Amino acid sequence: MQRIVLYGTIRESWHSKNDRSYRNVSMDDIQHMLRSEWKLKGKPQWSDDHGNWTYKLDGKDLDDDELTLIIAVRDEQVEILVTTKW
Repeated sequence: MQRIVLYGTIRESWHSKNDRSYRNVSMDDIQHMLRSEWKLKGKPQWSDDHGNWTYKLDGKDLDDDELTLIIAVRDEQVEILVTTKW
């Protein structure tokens, strides 16, 4: 996952983008958290339908506030897709 954060693409799903203003979480907050210290919460979940792993991560945003992300890691596309955040 760290390789993708450094060299790949981080993007948001439609759901995550539309909740951005409501949840007050910017792409800068997301990138900061993924490049900083975060903790995996629970076990990764495999999706046969999408062919990727989904992770729940807890960390901090740019303002040092708590931030939780649900992400899908797409190894073949070298991409992390943020599906939801709070």
